[in-house]
Amino acid sequence: MKYDFISDVHGRLNKLIQLLEKAGYIKDSEGDYYHPEGRIAFFLGDIIDKGKYVTKTFFMVKRMVEKGYAKIVLGNHELNFIAIHLKNKKGEYLRKRDEGKLRQIEKSLDLLNYKEEVFDFIYDIPLFYEEKNLKVIHACWDNKYINHVKKYLSNDNKLNEDSYKNLYLDPVSFDALEIVLKGYELNISPEGYHDKSGILRETCRYNWWEEELDYETVPDHVELSSHLFENMEKYKGDDYIFFGHYTKKGKPYVQSKRAMCLDFCREGYLTMYRFSEEDKELNQNNLIYLK
Repeated sequence: MKYDFISDVHGRLNKLIQLLEKAGYIKDSEGDYYHPEGRIAFFLGDIIDKGKYVTKTFFMVKRMVEKGYAKIVLGNHELNFIAIHLKNKKGEYLRKRDEGKLRQIEKSLDLLNYKEEVFDFIYDIPLFYEEKNLKVIHACWDNKYINHVKKYLSNDNKLNEDSYKNLYLDPVSFDALEIVLKGYELNISPEGYHDKSGILRETCRYNWWEEELDYETVPDHVELSSHLFENMEKYKGDDYIFFGHYTKKGKPYVQSKRAMCLDFCREGYLTMYRFSEEDKELNQNNLIYLK
């Protein structure tokens, strides 16, 4: 199978259309995009929140998936959207409704006008995808944590309403779900830093896939002692892994031979990697992106 992996869209409909057309996708008779050579667009999650056209983007991706033109894995923003609208047996929302969390979903609230259809589609999105020599997940592939969550998944790696509610009652499995959809969070206290809002941050993510050590989400002016990361393992597997989530800096680039983060939206890039199973290693020439 030939896949075109696409980073976190976040409601950027016009940019998504431009990227698909740049990659040779064309419209069918109903106006939905497909590739004439049978390539599959593979969305890495986080199609909602932030952008101007969340609802139109959501339904465009939904139609592409339903027609077999695309695949998708669950993003943390889709997870959060479900959790902030689902209640447990006590009548409490699964995700706390504080000001910051509600602000995060404000661009997606129009989706509630189509709540049943939207929720059904999100329930139909697998947490991860794998086939021979290929793995796809939103943020972090770690078999240990994936196995914690598997008891809540269907045979095709999906969560339904009941499994969401039950998983949120299981601290170990919930923490595992947070890791695979949001990345490892490392304790960096007492060397924490204050973000641009003045909030003290005492955790950060690290790039578990790159050969060179980097501290994801930490501002450039913050220096952390390398000993904090001495025991952190890097990915050394032979399978290809594609994911998004990390809002990397600069222009899109290939970070390692086998694992690739495609989310470069910190500076506005929407990125695609054109993958074919005969590739021997990831290649910069297979990147397609626009700003």
